[in-house]
Amino acid sequence: MNKTVHYFKTYDWAKEVGFSDEDAKKIAFSNWQIDIRKPGKRYERGRHLNTNLLSLLNGKPTQLWYMTYELSKAIRESNLECLGRSIHSLQDWIGHGNWPMYGFHWKGPWRFKIFGQKIALRKYDPDSDFSEGRLEKLELLTKDLLNIYLEATRNQSKT
Repeated sequence: MNKTVHYFKTYDWAKEVGFSDEDAKKIAFSNWQIDIRKPGKRYERGRHLNTNLLSLLNGKPTQLWYMTYELSKAIRESNLECLGRSIHSLQDWIGHGNWPMYGFHWKGPWRFKIFGQKIALRKYDPDSDFSEGRLEKLELLTKDLLNIYLEATRNQSKT
C-alpha cells in the first residue's frame, strides 16, 4: 500500500460516500501524510504495525488503538485530518495485519534447522502479500469508517 491506496483510493471512496471534493482531498492527504512523515518525535510506529505484545491478550492491535483514538477525536472536533489518520491505521491493519510480527520485519530469508528439519522464513513484502481480497475488505471498511464519521457529525449538529 502506498499513495495509490492511502491517497487516491481514499479520495475516491470519500467522494462515493458523500464527502465534498475539498473534504475528500483533506481526508486523503492526511491519510497519506502518515507514510511520508520523517521518523522522529511525531512518528508513531504503531500506526503502521502492531507493536503491542499485550494485543496477544487483549486482542486489539496498536493499529486499531490508533484508529479508535483518532476517530473519536475526529468526531468530537469535526476534524477531517484526524479522520484521515484514523483511516490510515485501519488500512494498515488490513494491509499488514500482524504479519510483521509485532513490529519486526523479517531480515531473512533465514534458514535454520529444528530437530533436523530445515526451516526457512522469508522477508515480509507488503506489496506481494497484499491480495485483491484485502483491497475489497479495505474499501468496505474504509467506507464504513467514513460513514460512521458522517453519521456521528450529523447527529452532533442536530443537538
